[in-house]
Amino acid sequence: AIDSGTFIISSSDDAIHSNGAVVINGGKFDLSSGDEAINAGTSLEINGGTINVSKSSDGLKGVNVAINDALVEIDSGDDGITANDILTFVGADVTVNSVGDGIKSDNDEDSTKGLISIEDCAVTVVSSQGDAITAQTQLMIISGTFTLTSGDGSAGIPSSTVSTKGLKAGSSIVVDDGVFVISSSDDTINSNNI
Repeated sequence: AIDSGTFIISSSDDAIHSNGAVVINGGKFDLSSGDEAINAGTSLEINGGTINVSKSSDGLKGVNVAINDALVEIDSGDDGITANDILTFVGADVTVNSVGDGIKSDNDEDSTKGLISIEDCAVTVVSSQGDAITAQTQLMIISGTFTLTSGDGSAGIPSSTVSTKGLKAGSSIVVDDGVFVISSSDDTINSNNI
């Protein structure tokens, strides 16, 4: 675990990599990576601190990803934040500029996984060639402020090969509360059940 400190890292591979878990409980991280900025083989847990990713393929990646009470800013050439099973945000301030999906949870090997839960967060996503927020199964938003742009926004033309939706989930989307400003070139809110 990393409890505090200042880290300025420039790497041609992953900036921070673990075959197991990564736990960050505070500190300031300025990361530039030729691959993933933070890559956890199992779980990635961020409890406070500031994470700034100026360059990456995927920004933050883990089987399970939890971001609590942290300031996170990511520029990524592919997906911004991605989990296989469960992705949760609580009390976080998250900004993602990505080419691929901004925030994603999906699992190619288990169709029952790929859940996203967001509570009391400020989330800004600009995704040029992907979905802003996408969950394989359920997307649950309890509260927060969301400013999302996917594709070229509402002025763009939907692609036949790339999904550029605002909020997307395979099985269901549940919204308890929140403020949403969404501009998408594809469906703004898309799921089998809403």
